Amino acid sequence: MSYSFDLTQESWIPCVMPDGTSEELSLRDALVRAHGIREVLDASPLVTVCLHRLMLAILHRVFGPADPDEWAEMWEAGQFDEHKLTDYLDEWRHRFDLFAEERPFYQTPGMPAAWLKSIATLAQHLASGNNDTLFDHSLDEEPVAVTPARAARLLLATQAFNVDSIASGEGSKGKTYPKAAPLAGGAIVMSTGHDFFETLMLNLLLYSPDNDMPLAVLDEDNPAWEQETAAGPETLVPRGYLDYLTWQSRRVWLEPSKALKGTPVVKHAILSQGRQFPDSGAPQDPMIAYARRTQAKPKQPALPPVKLRQYRAFWRDSAALFQSIPDQRHRPRTIDWLADLVDEHGVFPPETVYDISVIGFCSHQAKVHFWRHERQPAPLSYLTDADLVGDLRRALELAEEAGSALRKALWLLAGIIAAPEEERSVDSDVISDMVDGYPALPTYWAELETRFSNLLVQLPGGDMAHRTEVLRWWANECVARTAMDAFKQTTQGFPQTPRFLRAIVVAEGRLRGQIYGKVINKFRYEEVKHAQAE
Repeated sequence: MSYSFDLTQESWIPCVMPDGTSEELSLRDALVRAHGIREVLDASPLVTVCLHRLMLAILHRVFGPADPDEWAEMWEAGQFDEHKLTDYLDEWRHRFDLFAEERPFYQTPGMPAAWLKSIATLAQHLASGNNDTLFDHSLDEEPVAVTPARAARLLLATQAFNVDSIASGEGSKGKTYPKAAPLAGGAIVMSTGHDFFETLMLNLLLYSPDNDMPLAVLDEDNPAWEQETAAGPETLVPRGYLDYLTWQSRRVWLEPSKALKGTPVVKHAILSQGRQFPDSGAPQDPMIAYARRTQAKPKQPALPPVKLRQYRAFWRDSAALFQSIPDQRHRPRTIDWLADLVDEHGVFPPETVYDISVIGFCSHQAKVHFWRHERQPAPLSYLTDADLVGDLRRALELAEEAGSALRKALWLLAGIIAAPEEERSVDSDVISDMVDGYPALPTYWAELETRFSNLLVQLPGGDMAHRTEVLRWWANECVARTAMDAFKQTTQGFPQTPRFLRAIVVAEGRLRGQIYGKVINKFRYEEVKHAQAE
């Protein structure tokens, strides 16, 4: 039985409309109606990234733009040219069918049926094999059945983010050992506009193959669906940016099953090694920041991608997004482009505010432990004002110093509680476990994150006196008070015994002395020195 699911016409892209309602649209409608959509947002942030990159590849293919004037003209239009998009999608419509027999979208047909496994193998967040279960409790023995719409979204995420190091294939014992997909190693940074059209435009770099922009072009650059052959188990360098955006890191085939109310479902799929980058590594992704590795081992890149860390929210390192330091740190090129639109081309005034999203996951030994989608408002003045970024870095350092003081106080608290009065020796692992079990540090960082958004917006603008006042508010009302409150909230339910009361008094006194006697005093000293320098 033959099946069809035309991605250009069928509804499968999750959209948030201006009134807050959710609606699934076709690929064509999501692009043509982008100015009337608030955002494209999937439950999986990995899928959200891939949907944006798919549509960026189409926009680059149709519109370029090759220079700033072309980009500005598109921006002023406020919406994408419906006729050009429709003509292009109609031309390649046969390559956007999820179940086409010859060239199904983003797939490689003709692989052995014996390689079929549960559709869960395509999802970083579904149970499969020995992977951790994050949000799902399906089993390989009882595979889930997903709609074609969801299968298409999983397919996109697999090609970009898959970390499975073992897949079906013709290799040893019927297995292949692919490298991680292109986006598995870094945190993706995207700018978010006031509607989906603006979001796509803010991340639409200049595209000029003749000038190797934004990536070097080694051959005719075209997206996966325009290429003559489907992906094979081969080692290649991307032909150009469009090839890279639609890179087929895995050979995948979706097996459609009996239709449910007229629509097929997918229970099984094949996942095998696809195109791999050479040992020299992947090209630098324009949506990823890179920072120098202080002690790089042989064959490790000197400037690896910046990653998300499991117990550290990305906003604590956000200064790295706004400023590059030669030979030390490179902000994403999408952020460079925003800076050019402010500084060189005058498209946006510096006080313009757009959200910056950071999306990614943390994995170890081919297992995904968590994923995250962080979003912060960011005035564009941060992209062109080094002094402003310096003030932001001071604010972040202040938060880290107070966080360190809070942890030391918790360590002292746990040590007094765990050790007998006359015998101060106690296993450090016991104290460490106690400290990790206290909610003070998570509470401190979570509360600061909500206030950090206000800091980002309030810090720019005005003169040095204005910034100084904002930093004082951050130091005293946010950092210091939040650290003290987090400690008090943690200890208020402790038993009212002499040992616990003594531990609370001693540790709280130490924390207060560190926060106000050291951290805040250091900030005030730096504030005076900064004013003198000005």
